[in-house]
Amino acid sequence: MKKGKIDFSGLLSPKEWKIATIFFAVILLAFLSAYLIPASSPNQKDIRFVIQNGETLGSITKRLHSAGIIRSETLFKFFAYASGNARSLQAGRYTLGNSNSYYSLISRFGSGEGDKLLKVELYGGISNAGIFNRLKGLNLLTDDSLLLLTEDRNFLRSLEFEQKNLLGYLLPGGVSVFANSSSREVLEALHNNFNSFINDSLRKAVSASGYSLHQIITLASIVDAETNRREEMKTVAGVYLNRLKSGMKLQADPTVQFLLPEGWRRLTYRDLQIDSPYNTYKNYGIPPGPINNPGKDAILSVIYPEKHKYLFFVSDSTGKHNFSTNFNDHSRLAKKFHIWLNSRN
Repeated sequence: MKKGKIDFSGLLSPKEWKIATIFFAVILLAFLSAYLIPASSPNQKDIRFVIQNGETLGSITKRLHSAGIIRSETLFKFFAYASGNARSLQAGRYTLGNSNSYYSLISRFGSGEGDKLLKVELYGGISNAGIFNRLKGLNLLTDDSLLLLTEDRNFLRSLEFEQKNLLGYLLPGGVSVFANSSSREVLEALHNNFNSFINDSLRKAVSASGYSLHQIITLASIVDAETNRREEMKTVAGVYLNRLKSGMKLQADPTVQFLLPEGWRRLTYRDLQIDSPYNTYKNYGIPPGPINNPGKDAILSVIYPEKHKYLFFVSDSTGKHNFSTNFNDHSRLAKKFHIWLNSRN
């Protein structure tokens, strides 16, 4: 051996050199697989993949394979552990392009480069316009077509929806919405929430009530517009049902407010003369359709109303309502409320 040089030939036997060569070849192949070789067919179109909160690596891997996004579950798991991301794949909705490598997938999932799932609160009795304004204000929508879609025949047909407008059938409350969602996606989610809520048990109760689901939802929208107090909803619903049974007009202020182009305000006598099938001061029975999107409590209040003999109610100075069985008592309470109301102007 020459001075200053190291002879590596004697460090390993020929057999050991062969094993080492194979080992490093495997490492190189793994490296190429992770960074260069597509995890799926290059002909695959863009696909959206959702990782749920708390989902395990095994579950994610299995769904990726089932969706055709990866060829090998073993390789994906191996690279997830090798990269240190096995326990840190982040929840979200990912739009995956063509020819993803294992490394690019794991890198994106690990860094959370997807649309986050956000919880949005939509109040009971919200209008379609209110839903649009709320989501648009939070920068969650990628387009402005929500209101048009709520009455688009082709879209409604795709939902197997029979009415002319989705108003009333978009369930409010705590709603989970992905960032960068289209109006179509949001409406589908809200309508699916409605269908999930109106389960077989509730549909049987609706059938037993003698009213159609559309009538129930319409009455619920009126109840939700009359009061935001959960404890009063069943009583208010009972009043309207008693009026229907007695052959009285509903005379519900919200149905007239619904007709005002400038939005809600204190009604005048002239407003009560508006010629419309929604004006329950001029027409008997239930209006043609909902006037808003009622929440769960309002819907349940009509399906399971409070049994009583009240036929009238009027607000008091605290925001609650006083209920009466006869017109004389109602007139006295109404006069008292209007005196208080006028004193504030």
